[in-house]
Parts: sequence; structure tokens; C-alpha cells
Amino acid sequence: MLKLNNFFLIMFMFMTIYMSMISSSMMFIWVMMEMNLLMFMPMLIMEKSYSYNSLYMYFIIQAVSGSMFFVSMINIYFIEIYYNYVSLFKLIMFMSIWIKLGVWPFYLWFIKMLNSVSWMIFFLLITIQKIIPFMVLSIYNMNMFSMMLIFVSSLVGCICVINEFSLKIILGYSSMNHMSWMIMAVMLNHNLFLLYFFMYFIISFILIMVLYKYDINWIIDLKYLYNLNSMNLFIFMNIFIMYMCIPPMMTFILKFFILSSLMDIYMIMFMLLMMLVSLISMYFYLRLMFMGLMFSLPKMKFNLYYYNNVNFMKEMNLFMFISMFFMIYMLFFFY
Repeated sequence: MLKLNNFFLIMFMFMTIYMSMISSSMMFIWVMMEMNLLMFMPMLIMEKSYSYNSLYMYFIIQAVSGSMFFVSMINIYFIEIYYNYVSLFKLIMFMSIWIKLGVWPFYLWFIKMLNSVSWMIFFLLITIQKIIPFMVLSIYNMNMFSMMLIFVSSLVGCICVINEFSLKIILGYSSMNHMSWMIMAVMLNHNLFLLYFFMYFIISFILIMVLYKYDINWIIDLKYLYNLNSMNLFIFMNIFIMYMCIPPMMTFILKFFILSSLMDIYMIMFMLLMMLVSLISMYFYLRLMFMGLMFSLPKMKFNLYYYNNVNFMKEMNLFMFISMFFMIYMLFFFY
């Protein structure tokens, strides 16, 4: 349950986000972004399990990226009339927002931080704290540089979960993957981004509330969730199916519209690459669900030693890899 202090801080954070959304001044947006940071820092300080080293790291990274944004914004405003360095400072501003979002190649600090906070702070970091940086990215158009960063960030978000057991790390990399799609959406269609972010916000909220309620932090802890009742299993499976973005879920429709927007601007190869990454991410979601189900079966006696055994993990990966190719085959067979 939220403490009263945290509640007021979150309300002020929402106010800064709203003020940023209705403003067209980059200077005002920067001020709101820094105020949002000041509202968030006390919540981190009040975290009992939070490491002060991570707190200092977060503050320094946000301060440096905010300074980069401010300096580039001022230079764009004053130099545009006289010099031809505007594109350079726009690139610096773009990279400062990339740092704030915590996507590739500036993702390690973000994953480390997510693994050291409570589920409530985790939820705020992957949702609310991303809104203002996304609004800034809406001024940019898709180009080869941004497409490369989006693709690699999405791919890294899928690959890095191999042999990870912490659900916070797994969901952190999953947020990188979804952020890649949201960055595409905000550059292509603002309304499409709002729909995608709203769906991601709701799904993440439900999932994290379930994990928080039952104190689930590791894959092996999923057996406690599965063993409670069939409704918990049903909710958990549906949430992950929505994360996988497969039909007939709303998330699939939103991804379909994003891919259609890419086709409209003739980015066919980039569209195919993002579809491939989506299939890879589907494999890891299925792997996670399968492992949780295996540990929930009462007749199968697993222990931590066998769970951490490398051969066992290889067998699990091989099984899910074969299953993924079977699904791809069935997809082409029916369509």
C-alpha cells in the first residue's frame, strides 16, 4: 500500500507530466523533467532495501543527461541562425533522452537499478518515468541511425534474458523491448504511441501487483503463484500472452498498426527485422511460462541444485527453441 508521502509525490509527478504534455516549449519541458526527477528522488531515499551507491548512480546519470539536454537545447536555439551545427546538437539531445530511457547502449545502469528496488519503484521506473522523454522523442523522425538503435535495443532486450533467474531483470529487459516499439510509435504516430503506452501501463500494473502481493522475485517462486488457485494461473498466463503480442490480444493489433506505419514509409526491411525480434521475444516468454509450470507440478521434485544445473537450462532452451519453430511452421502453414 502506498504511503501518504509517496502518494503526494506521485501526484506531483503526474502534474509535471501533464504540464510537459500540454507545453510546446522545450525549455519548459526540461524544467518539468528535472522537477519530476526531484519528486522521484525522495521515494528512492525512503526505500529500505535500496543501495545508496545505486541512488548516487541514478542521480548522476539523470543529472548528466539533463545537462546534455539543456546545453544542446540552448545551442540549437542560439546557433541555428548563424551556424550549421544544429544537427550535431540535435544528436546530443537525442542521446541524452536515450540515456534517460535506459535503452541500448545505455541500459546497464537501468537494469542494475531495477534489480535493487521494490516492485512499486520498479513499476514507476518502467512506466511513469518514461513519459516525458518519450514526449521529447516525438519531435524526431525515423532515420537510419534511430532505426539501428531501436533494432539493437529490442534485440538486446530479448537476448540478455538467457539464463536469468531474477524476474526483475527479466522484466527490465522486457521493458527495453517494449520501449523500442514505443519509440517507433512515438516517431510515427503520436496517437498510436498513447494507445500502446496505455496498454503497456495496464498490463505492467496488473503483473507487478500480482508479483508484489505474493512476494515473487525469482522464476522458482512462480510455483507458489501457480499452486494457489487456477484463477491466478489464468491471470498470469493471460498477462504474458499480452506481453507476447499474439492474436487476438490488443497488443498484437497495436504492433500490427506500427508495422503498417513502417510499410507506409517503405521501411520493409526494418519491419521484417522487428518481426523477427518479436518471434525471439515470444520464445523467451514461452520459456518463462513453461519453467514456472514445470516447477509447479507436484509430482516433479526439483531442487535448487538441479535448477541451476547448466545441462538442465540447455535442455529447457532446446525444448522452447523447437517449440518456437513449430509455431512458425504452423503460422506459415495456415497463412
